[in-house]
This record gives sequence, structure tokens and C-alpha cells, in this order.
Amino acid sequence: PAQQELVRYLQAWKAEYDGQYDIAISRLKATILETHDVTLKFRAKASIIHALVVSSHYEEAFTELTQLLVLLPRVSDPAAREQGLVVAAQLYNEVGQYDLAIAYSRKLMDENWLGRGVCKGYDQKLRAEVDSGKQRVVGPDFSAAIDACTKLNELSYANFIRSYAATVYVAHNQIDDAIRLLTEHYAEVLQSHFPRLISRYESLLATAYQKKGNVAAAHQFALRTIENAVPNEVSPPLVAAYHLLYEQARQSGDFKAALDY
Repeated sequence: PAQQELVRYLQAWKAEYDGQYDIAISRLKATILETHDVTLKFRAKASIIHALVVSSHYEEAFTELTQLLVLLPRVSDPAAREQGLVVAAQLYNEVGQYDLAIAYSRKLMDENWLGRGVCKGYDQKLRAEVDSGKQRVVGPDFSAAIDACTKLNELSYANFIRSYAATVYVAHNQIDDAIRLLTEHYAEVLQSHFPRLISRYESLLATAYQKKGNVAAAHQFALRTIENAVPNEVSPPLVAAYHLLYEQARQSGDFKAALDY
């Protein structure tokens, strides 16, 4: 029975990875009800929070996080603790509470289970620092973070961190550096089949090409962003892509398309 519960949890996690958040949350809630394993309950609740965060249901996510943090001292399994700390940092990042995001990122790095805490902690820490404007240059922290993740074969984490570096490059008009970095790893990102990562790269490429004056490439990547976005998820890459297409249509005098976008 314990193995069957774990398999059902992993099936829910897979639905979440694929962007099927309603299905995932329903299955995860069932896992919480059926299992007596505190660690599995904790992992399922952490996964629910992640699904709520990426689908922008922040109030519900905070309710679940409060319960999760009460459970945290009772959980000794390092993998589960890592998962809980990641979603706490992620939620605080999403709502702009960057100091709290950094605090939980540092806890991850301090616990550093199997070296993974440095990779995942850096991921959330650098995201907080970039989004809050604290990171103005792509310094050695980015290389250290990417190395920590690639050594563990955590390629999606490494590629998210590269996207934060590209964000810094674009913000400071280092457009060629941004395009080079994103293009070098775009094929690898596509192979991940991870919609949130793919749409992030495509949106950044669209923005970078638009700034460079390559309107056709910008248009192409904006359309790809929309095509590859998670269904029914309102995400920053999707917003940026629609905004870019609106601006292009407006500037070319196609006001009907501009209004649609």
C-alpha cells in the first residue's frame, strides 16, 4: 500500500509538471487523505503549493504554506525538507517578498542535501536578486550556480539560472550576450518538454530580438511563447509576448491585430 500511495503521488507530480494543475491538485489532496505517512503528506502539500503558485492562486498557496511550515520541524527526510523550502522561496518570489525568498533560499543552501540545496537555493536566490534589481551584472554567482546544477544533471535548474542571467543582460542592453546565451541552450530547453522553461526562453528571445531590431525573429519567438505556454496559466512570459505583438501591430498600423493582442 505504501508503494501504491507513492506511485499515485508521483502520477500527480507528473500531471503538475505537464501543467495539468487541476488534475494534479485533486490527486495530491487524495494522497493527503489516504496516507498516514507524514513525509508523504508533507511532499503532497508542498506539491499543491507549487501548483497553486504557478497557476497564480496565491491566497490559497499562503494558506497551504502556513500548514506546511507547521509540519516542517516534524519532517526529517532531507528530500522532503528541500521540497518544502523550495516552494516557500518560490511563493515569496512570486509575490515580490524577495527578502523572505532569499532567507528560505539560504536555508536550502545551508542544509544542502546531496549538494542539491546549493543548486536549488541559488536558483531561487538569484531569481529574487534579479527580479528585485539587486543583481546588475552577471557575476561569479551565476557560474557557481550553473556548475552546481550541471554537476547534478539538474539541467532545467541550470537553464532557469541562465534565463536570469539573460534577463540581466537584456535589462542592461547587452543584447548580443543575451541572445548568445539563450540560443546556445535553446535546443536543450526544448528537450526538457517543460512548458514554463520553454516559454521563458522564447519570451526572452523575443524581447532581445525586438531590442536588437530583428522584428521578424522577435515576432516568431513571441508566437512560439504563446504556442508553448501552459494552458490557462497567466505567466510573465505570456504577458510579455502579447505586449510585444501588440506593439509590433500598432507600429505597423494594423490596429485590429493590435487590439486583439
